[in-house]
Amino acid sequence: MESQVLAALSKKMGIDTSTVVKKATEYLRLTEVRCGSLNALNLTGDAKAVMCLEMAAVCLSIPVDKVRLWY
Repeated sequence: MESQVLAALSKKMGIDTSTVVKKATEYLRLTEVRCGSLNALNLTGDAKAVMCLEMAAVCLSIPVDKVRLWY
């Protein structure tokens, strides 16, 4: 389930490498286990997925088209 959501969002963000999706999946799992403060913010699953995708892309030096997210 997580990887399907991340794959769909990565296409929308213009990220087409599987390494970013794998890294984002890892970040998403870590946030569920270790970051209780994100749960306190009442973020949706999509918001967490977008944050993790962006962190993974920045970590791997892959550009993200933030404007494309809104359209």
